Amino acid sequence: MRMLADELRSRIAARCRGALVPARRRAASTSARRRANAGAAVEPRALPRYVGLFDVDANLTHKAFKGDWREQVVHAAAAGVTHALVPGSSLADSRRALALSQDGGGAEVRMWTTAGVHPFNAAEVGGVDGAMAELRALLGSSERIVALGECGLDYSDGFPPAAAQLVWFERQLDLACELQKPLFLHIRAAFPDARRLLDGRAAELPPVLVHCFDGDAEELQWCLSSGFHVSVSGLVCKAQRGAPLRALLPQIPLDALMVETDAPYLGWKGCRVGHAKGAKKTFPNVPSALPLVVDAVAAAMGRAGGDVAVATAANARRFFGV
Repeated sequence: MRMLADELRSRIAARCRGALVPARRRAASTSARRRANAGAAVEPRALPRYVGLFDVDANLTHKAFKGDWREQVVHAAAAGVTHALVPGSSLADSRRALALSQDGGGAEVRMWTTAGVHPFNAAEVGGVDGAMAELRALLGSSERIVALGECGLDYSDGFPPAAAQLVWFERQLDLACELQKPLFLHIRAAFPDARRLLDGRAAELPPVLVHCFDGDAEELQWCLSSGFHVSVSGLVCKAQRGAPLRALLPQIPLDALMVETDAPYLGWKGCRVGHAKGAKKTFPNVPSALPLVVDAVAAAMGRAGGDVAVATAANARRFFGV
């Protein structure tokens, strides 16, 4: 594994031509850069070189990584990722994520995890009482479990009925408030209901992260005014789908921002740069693509990539207490 990591570091360093931080032309004003970059997608030829990155959503328990998750961790370490969060999406998946984070993969990436029930897995309402008891015990079982989640609401096609999702979300919200465990939220196409439930518990809420934010300007301002953190995923690197998100990024203060790949989801052309197998594929997206997410975020915000890398990693470490 160490030989593979050294080889990857050498390959990445050579392709980056020795630059410590991707250069930015300073002549243009910040506002001009934002206008120019808000609609631009990232088409990388090499990974930018950053250190100390924190990927706050790397789904390494996904079947796409079965048999090679350790290799993915080595790739991520070579790309400058030093911390990663592996979220749980069900009780069983949360246990797998905990075991994986405790194993660590033998690379120089410190891994953490969450425990919770994702809205996609909220179909069985009858078992919620027993599940909450198991979840409570699991959350207290290891310091590696740094948040409750991934929980929330998603009214997209193919998800369980809203009524079932609401039961699971409310119970997990109440547990997080009781334990004061940070919340790792998934909210998509369901902001009105999520806002109602979260606003109703505003005085009791623990720290909140809305991961993979893809809402509109009003939803973003609600998140920020509520004191929540938001994380930006590989969606920002997609040419058309990522354009609305890129346009919103200048509104996010650096101290409220985190970054993630959401691997294996939300891949884009070039996300697998540096991988010997399937380098031109968009799925599975990989944690080693995080420097490209940082680059795209920095470009859209009109900021230096190094500043975004340092701030987002510090925010994540502070939020999760690691």
